[in-house]
Amino acid sequence: MRIALIVPGFSADERDWCIPALLNLARALARGHTVQVFALRYPHRQGPYQVHNVPVYALG
Repeated sequence: MRIALIVPGFSADERDWCIPALLNLARALARGHTVQVFALRYPHRQGPYQVHNVPVYALG
């Protein structure tokens, strides 16, 4: 299953715990599904990156 999470903010890297519940959710879902995260406000940059092999698209 493909899952998109649209969230206000997401960890900027593996050491950043912006919203721990969302990071844990994305990691758990990614074990059995294709997950993409779209972060609306945080981190304060634009562009794609990955956290724990989960693709994240920062919209800044």
